[in-house]
Amino acid sequence: MTYSKHVKAALFLLLITITSLSGCIGTYSKSIAIRQEIKDIRLPLGETMTIELEIDPSDVELSSQADDPSITAVTVQEHELSFAAIGVGTTTVNVVARRQGYKDSVLSYNVSVFEIGTPAILAVTLSPADPITGSEKIVTVDVTTTNVEDGTAIEAEFLDAEGDPLDPAITAFTIIQSNQAKLTLNLPTHLDGSYLVRVAAQGILPRSVEYTYSNLSLPTHETHAPSLWDTWAAALQTESDHLAGEPLAVIVALTQGDQPAPDGIYAVTISSDLDGILLEEENCSFAEGKAELLLTTAPSTAGHHVLTVDVEGSSYSFDLYLLPAQPAGLRLVAFGDHGTANAPILGPPTVVLVDVFGNVIREGGQTITAAVPGGFASGTESVLTDADGQAEFLDLILQEGEYYLTFSHNDLELMAPLLVVGYVGTGEEHFPYLIHNLHGLNGIRTDPTAHYQLANDIEAGATAEIDSPYGNDGDGWEPIRDFEGSLTGGHAGGIYTIHDLFIHRPDSSQVGLFANIAPNGTVIDLQLQSAKISGGNSVGALAGRNDGQIIGCTVLEAEVLGRVDVGGLVGTNTGSITRCSATGNTTALGLTLSSYSGGLVGNNRGTISRSYARGSVTGFTVGGLAGHNQNHSNGVIQESYAAVSLSGAGNRGGLTGLNLGSVSTSYFDQNLAATTFGAGLSRSTFDMQQTSTYAGWDFTNVWSIDSSINGGYPSLRP
Repeated sequence: MTYSKHVKAALFLLLITITSLSGCIGTYSKSIAIRQEIKDIRLPLGETMTIELEIDPSDVELSSQADDPSITAVTVQEHELSFAAIGVGTTTVNVVARRQGYKDSVLSYNVSVFEIGTPAILAVTLSPADPITGSEKIVTVDVTTTNVEDGTAIEAEFLDAEGDPLDPAITAFTIIQSNQAKLTLNLPTHLDGSYLVRVAAQGILPRSVEYTYSNLSLPTHETHAPSLWDTWAAALQTESDHLAGEPLAVIVALTQGDQPAPDGIYAVTISSDLDGILLEEENCSFAEGKAELLLTTAPSTAGHHVLTVDVEGSSYSFDLYLLPAQPAGLRLVAFGDHGTANAPILGPPTVVLVDVFGNVIREGGQTITAAVPGGFASGTESVLTDADGQAEFLDLILQEGEYYLTFSHNDLELMAPLLVVGYVGTGEEHFPYLIHNLHGLNGIRTDPTAHYQLANDIEAGATAEIDSPYGNDGDGWEPIRDFEGSLTGGHAGGIYTIHDLFIHRPDSSQVGLFANIAPNGTVIDLQLQSAKISGGNSVGALAGRNDGQIIGCTVLEAEVLGRVDVGGLVGTNTGSITRCSATGNTTALGLTLSSYSGGLVGNNRGTISRSYARGSVTGFTVGGLAGHNQNHSNGVIQESYAAVSLSGAGNRGGLTGLNLGSVSTSYFDQNLAATTFGAGLSRSTFDMQQTSTYAGWDFTNVWSIDSSINGGYPSLRP
């Protein structure tokens, strides 16, 4: 604790219990504590603001009075104050809290009401506000306006109590910038009594405020003689720690020698070195050398304060230690807005608890929990704060996507900024982008020339959800166009699967996971299961149109629907399809001969080899494997088979509905197809399940037959 010597009256400070009323109160009975976080209220005309007060004790009676009730109407309901803006102008509203056995507490609000779009003077503040006769020569006029253009001239004039100019006139001029202006009036020392300060600007309604000199004079040498004795002070111990922002009461004792200073009015200031602000400036009445002040501005910064109290030039400093108030929020102190899949989030994300004033609550052992829609791939989601109050999330991992993380503590919650997590990989052939989720799959369209690889199975059920970003208001997945890169789903243990892909675009052509695979595009070892696809022309579960290469791909239990060129795997093929299969139901709704549908491909103008289809095909021109195998684009089918039930009003072929191309060593189940028509060799169901049926086929490296697998029909080896 420190102190300073002065040649004025000595000062004695006692720090006592927390309370709420600001100003000098003079007695020592209990006070009602009210936390007032808002003092100045600005409202557009016609609007209402409601403020909830924190009051201790809670069972108090509140009443209010506006100096000018034509500007604001105040409604009191329990601990809530509602301010209704009913007239343009500025007024003061005093709210009184009463309870038997307690001193009344008074809160003051400055309420300014303005009309939206109309230039107006909202507030005029004079400093010093309470001058003493003979002591003031300068008054500062601070003006707040609204809707006033920068550079507008504004005038302040000192008038008598009737509003008439003085002789000589006392005026000041300046211009308005950012709806603020500051003017200085130089006043003669002989003034006494009440005056007005009027502020006016062209085209704006003037506003006047009172300026009254106090009849009290400064302490005279005879009644309050300065003393040469040291100033001394002591702090009174309280029952609990002081918290930031809590109202603070200070008892000031003034001595002259070893006697209390004479009764009278003394100017008192209290300031804090930590907040760097003036906490109190008051002319207080001292009786028997003592006065009690309840600080107008409660210190709100947690930590070590040195408060300095000054009374008529005699000052004393003492220590005050403030702890943070109760937890009121969370704050991010470290967070990276970009990251990479399968790697800890950058930062790392670090969160602290703070009170309503932003003070960090430096207390260990508080649990803070991180969450994200869909959950984290891995990592510790609940972390305890350390001795500095920080919770570090060191190992949270997400896959590619866009995320909003939330951090919570009890009922407090904080949402972090958008976090964008990118692919693992470079997109080059030797280091492809790894796809872990639907977001990653959707990202292919942003760079359809890059190389991609599935890192796990993909659940695509969100494509059927209307509110999902992948559901597109019921249209489902948007097919990826012009794919020129590569995508593979293969891994050491087999191939990865995309589940439950949904597309409903009956008026669109080229519909599938890919709208079209370009000549340079390649899809390898990819499996689609339980896909539901509907489109117009050229519709397939994997691709609407293939001009590239499809190798080792499988479609299981798919429902594919279109009008023309509809296939279980691909709608229209001009590229190559090798070691692929499709099972499920394929339907073409077209009613012409050129409405082709097939179990694997609707219209084949390319090459199909070592592939098969099982399930059912419905349409006009239907084929178990391909609806149409054309020759003018070199349609080739080799070493393939179909075990498909057919339903169609036109041509129905067990392998092809129409064939103008080349077919070799390929078979179809005549029992299921209920026909022997079409290209390829027709065989019974029994024969289709015998290796001896398939002349020239490689059942060592390519094919296998197992009665318990694939219905007993040939399967492709991995």
